[in-house]
Amino acid sequence: MAQWKPNEGKPGEGRDTLYGSCLARARAVGKVRGILWYQGETDAGRADSATDWRESFEVLVARFRADLGGKRLPLVLVQLADPPSPEVSAPKTYPSWAAIQAVQAGPLPPCVAMVPAGGLPLKADTLHLTTAGQRALGGKLAVAMAGLLKQGCR
Repeated sequence: MAQWKPNEGKPGEGRDTLYGSCLARARAVGKVRGILWYQGETDAGRADSATDWRESFEVLVARFRADLGGKRLPLVLVQLADPPSPEVSAPKTYPSWAAIQAVQAGPLPPCVAMVPAGGLPLKADTLHLTTAGQRALGGKLAVAMAGLLKQGCR
């Protein structure tokens, strides 16, 4: 989440940050109707990151809404999939994987839904979803976004 942290007091952020680049692209398409968010693997690799994840996520959601002009802009968050196999990912480890998953489970800000990626098929690297897994996730994201829109999130 630290790489996505918006610069405080800098509403017209440039493309030199992940947030600024994302914001520029979103503005280029016109009115944004919702956001799909899948992030957390890098944070799971740091033992201390879970403690800050929720606050950073809430700040990010608030900034997206302020910068894109929608106080109830819907956002669907993907909860991390199953943890990668230590045998395959070694020497990279993910000490905060379960903690990030727990934080992503909620509580969540208004007009934010969470879709779990657990149980979906993973590639041989045991970290990334297969194409079939991504397709299944896409359907879940669509259902969750439709649910938020029915609740009046706009």
